[in-house]
Amino acid sequence: DNFRLALEAGMFKSAKRSIDLFLARNPQSAEAYFYLGEVYRQRQEKSKRKKKYDKTADYVEALKAYEQALSWDAGFAPAFRGKGRVLQKQGKINEAKAAFKEYLRLAPQADDHEYIEQFLTQDQEGKPQG
Repeated sequence: DNFRLALEAGMFKSAKRSIDLFLARNPQSAEAYFYLGEVYRQRQEKSKRKKKYDKTADYVEALKAYEQALSWDAGFAPAFRGKGRVLQKQGKINEAKAAFKEYLRLAPQADDHEYIEQFLTQDQEGKPQG
């Protein structure tokens, strides 16, 4: 649980170190792989440094971590949400929508379901369809 606190505090190196240690003891933890994906995704958005990390590499690593989480637990909804968010940032709208649809199927009462449903109704340019 230390990695969750470090992640919430924006301490990405510390969070990654804790996750790596946890995964060394629990290599089949979908939750830990999800949080590893969150480290890579969130450090783009919350970096306090003037120089940002390489988004391309971070997003690739985030997607790998989310996929690993799903390989251990195919019904782990947060991994689909994280995957959708990264794909959305990459401009892969149809893939993002597929991930978000699966997220909502698994977690229909999620706190962010309204935001996700709104995104699902947009076209490729982010405009409402219809």
